[in-house]
Amino acid sequence: MKTKYRKFKLTLWTLGPVHIGSGQLHTAREYILEGDEYYFPDMTLLYDELIKRGIDEKFQKFLIDSENKTNRIRDFLAEHGITKRDFGGYRLKATGLENPKEENATRNQETTNPGEINGVHQFMRDCYGNPYVPGSSLKGAIRTILMNTHWHSTDFKQENKKGEIVENKKAIPWGPTRRQRYKELEPFDDIFNEIRVSDSQPLTNDDLILVQKWDFTPDKDTEAHSLSIYREALKPGTKMEFEIITASGFKGERAGELIASLGEYAQKFYFGVTEDEGYEGYKDFFLKKFPNHLIQNNLSYPLYLGGGSGSWTKTVFRQADGEVQKRHKKMSGRGALKLTKAPQQVIKTTKGEKSLINNTQNFYEMGKTCFTITEVATR
Repeated sequence: MKTKYRKFKLTLWTLGPVHIGSGQLHTAREYILEGDEYYFPDMTLLYDELIKRGIDEKFQKFLIDSENKTNRIRDFLAEHGITKRDFGGYRLKATGLENPKEENATRNQETTNPGEINGVHQFMRDCYGNPYVPGSSLKGAIRTILMNTHWHSTDFKQENKKGEIVENKKAIPWGPTRRQRYKELEPFDDIFNEIRVSDSQPLTNDDLILVQKWDFTPDKDTEAHSLSIYREALKPGTKMEFEIITASGFKGERAGELIASLGEYAQKFYFGVTEDEGYEGYKDFFLKKFPNHLIQNNLSYPLYLGGGSGSWTKTVFRQADGEVQKRHKKMSGRGALKLTKAPQQVIKTTKGEKSLINNTQNFYEMGKTCFTITEVATR
């Protein structure tokens, strides 16, 4: 039987800051804050300059000096008369909303010296150094939506060898098994192998800001509190485009039908279903416990993407309820609302200009996005 392909264009907008982590961490001694910019130099180029000046061994000692944790790279450069800042790398604009805590600060006490922040988690970059969103990140978010909606009645829980309840990865296959991978052209049941998601277009450093982790725990807080975790993240209002191609496979054109209905499934993930097969959506399961002014409105189909958005946006939340709390002993109830701060962003709609947030404290939901999807070709 001839394989049938369907192509979709998914346009995604960030409603809150989005962090796709590269796994790399800039330590506090690998960036410079000067004026309104954070400068992250290419440490190899910087080190070459230090070798030329004969101070590379001093720099090595500076990096491993555990007694002077407050020493910054700018202090070392100033001490040795190095004023130039042309060591490659990149720059990010400071927002003025980075508020590091002092060592003995109370839960809601902040300082206002953004030059003293801790390490910064780096955003994913391509081989040319451009930020981008991998298709695998979006595909994972799509999988979470479908598992909570299309397969909402499937039992995804299983007990591992330690007696812990974990997700049964085989319930809805995600890629071929090792045995299947080495069998020549033998068909296997894997619906997500029939869905291919492209990477986003290359983005720029102007699309990024540095954001801080904030939590709001309803049982403990009267207001959100900051934590000393910092991430490079896409600004609210950033637009990206992805191409999704589905192929008819083991069981006909099921993949294309799912992606064609992805917007409807995203609505069900967020709002739930009140019909006979009714189930609770993310809003009633989790968000309803928090003040309305901290929750952002949806502008089209909702989707949570990237790191720092909370465990309930990454799992089959109704089935994971109770199991997640066992793993996180300190979790109160269903945990904290994951927030961050960014400059106020206003967008134009058919009804005029509209703010992306409902508060004056610059709070956004971490990882919140919205999307539209259109089928553009079939063959």
